[in-house]
Amino acid sequence: MVAAERHQNYTIKVTKQLHVLPPSRSSPFDDTHVSDIQFAAHASDFVIAGSETTATTRAVTIHYLLSNPLILQTLTDEIPNKFNKEEDICAASTAGLKYLHAVCLEALQMYAPLPLGLPSVVPKGGALVDGYPVPEGFVVSTNPYAASLSPTNFTRPHEFIPGRWIGDNKQDMLDAAQPFSLGRRSCLGRCLAWLEMHIVLSRLIWRYEIERVGPMVDWEAESEMHLLWKKPELPVRLKPRFREKKI
Repeated sequence: MVAAERHQNYTIKVTKQLHVLPPSRSSPFDDTHVSDIQFAAHASDFVIAGSETTATTRAVTIHYLLSNPLILQTLTDEIPNKFNKEEDICAASTAGLKYLHAVCLEALQMYAPLPLGLPSVVPKGGALVDGYPVPEGFVVSTNPYAASLSPTNFTRPHEFIPGRWIGDNKQDMLDAAQPFSLGRRSCLGRCLAWLEMHIVLSRLIWRYEIERVGPMVDWEAESEMHLLWKKPELPVRLKPRFREKKI
């Protein structure tokens, strides 16, 4: 709670510095003006949603890669062999890295960055949810973690298998994994998140060899589920990757 209050107060302070609001308003939630609290709330949401979620995905991706050396080697073969220099790694050039994209999809499937189901209100007249009638006004949600790790939707759901996202997969219900949610309220930053994950992981693997430091981490057992994940520590060692200069 102390950290949350400190973050809220800091966000309000920054928004006040960056935005000059009308001197008078009837209430903090006036229909005609945006209050300091509302600005701070939106700013806080954007910062958390746009940073912590992708950071979680990058961390868990590295964890699973280090836990599966053959998969890490396959990804290592794809990235360094495609680029002659680091400056070539950009949004356009990484978009076609199929195995990298599959690795990210598998990490998102196994460890959804937002572990709680996003609530939706059943509209007027009610609705059918999975064949069950639900009255209007009820709040429903799907837990992404449960859906992604259900053996009904995925074969061997607790194993890191990027290949399931490549080619024609008739064994798994791939659409059951929706880490960005669906519909009009789905993640606004989806494209930016993919761009960030592709570029950061590509540059990291292109530049460094990654080694785990210390014992193996039991990622799932040591994670704590809140609104977002509290992740276990993942100490690694980065060694500059040796390359022969091309003539």
